Amino acid sequence: PNNARASISNNSWGGPTNGNVYGSLEALYDGMVLDGSTFSTIDPFTIVFSAGNSGPGSLSLTRPKTAKNVISVGNSENIRTELGGSSANNIDDLRSSSSRGPAADGRIKPDIIAPGSYISGSRAGSGSGVSGQIDANHSFSIGTSHAAPQIAGVAALFTQFWKDNNDGVNPSPALVKAAIINTAQEMNGVNTAAPVPNGDEGWGRVNMKFMFNTAVPMKYINQTVPFTDPGQNIIYTGRVGDSTKPFRISLVWSDPPGVADPALVNNLDLTVTVGGLTYRGNVFSNGVSVTGGSADTKNNVENIFLPAGIAAGTPVTIQVAATSLNGNGILGNADTTDQNFALVAYNSTEQQLPPVSKNKA
Repeated sequence: PNNARASISNNSWGGPTNGNVYGSLEALYDGMVLDGSTFSTIDPFTIVFSAGNSGPGSLSLTRPKTAKNVISVGNSENIRTELGGSSANNIDDLRSSSSRGPAADGRIKPDIIAPGSYISGSRAGSGSGVSGQIDANHSFSIGTSHAAPQIAGVAALFTQFWKDNNDGVNPSPALVKAAIINTAQEMNGVNTAAPVPNGDEGWGRVNMKFMFNTAVPMKYINQTVPFTDPGQNIIYTGRVGDSTKPFRISLVWSDPPGVADPALVNNLDLTVTVGGLTYRGNVFSNGVSVTGGSADTKNNVENIFLPAGIAAGTPVTIQVAATSLNGNGILGNADTTDQNFALVAYNSTEQQLPPVSKNKA
């Protein structure tokens, strides 16, 4: 009635498992994130999916949860010991039935974890979707179908936060995803193959304390830099804000739909130098970023997570580079091989110099 188009969709459903292979259904949803409407306008769409309840075996995500651009959500415990006893006493425990990754081509899936066990609500009946009754008016249930709406709610809160601070303009789905993943916390309870990232918990459980009122400087890039040729890069400089807090960089881009595995079409690479030490995106050991390693060639999500203890004021350089451009990542122009990106930096000051835009490497 008010002509306002939805920008977030929660999907607590799924098809059968298929060994976490990328196919036409996954490509369809990747395309919908880039443009989710049938209007002549381009309308990006944040799509959240429940990972499925086919665990604990690996490669058990239900379709289309291996899509690159959607946010796939696994199921952790809620704190409801009065309902679930030891099965609802630790937020760092992953529910054994939560479907598992990674994607068949090695991409990190699921993306994030949220509570989905012993979630209560009003009682409407005793059908198969209800796990148990609390009283005459309330029921409880278990599954990733309950975890995904929590992430959709986080996406809505971040969207409102962004709109309030950016003249009412929506954040891109890539920025929403980067902001959510940037908050992820290692789960050290049962049923997780620690450390992150892994195919059980993805990047970990969501924690909104790392998203709002963080008390540290935050930096956001919301698809403002178009890469049109391979070899282009952009560099931002800044400094670590607080030595008592971790330092985190999350890069996400909405990749064009693929055809089959490997699913990645446009390959961007994240490189961050902190106090003279250089880190590449997704090179991790024991849950934290380490120097060395090789650039990621599979994922359209790249993270650098460093623990607290880096001295405040330590110089930081963030580089995003277009390694290969094979598809249309920016709709609405004549270029069919281009890509933009979103970036969230936690505990990093604004750049001290203007960014060097679209230089050839």
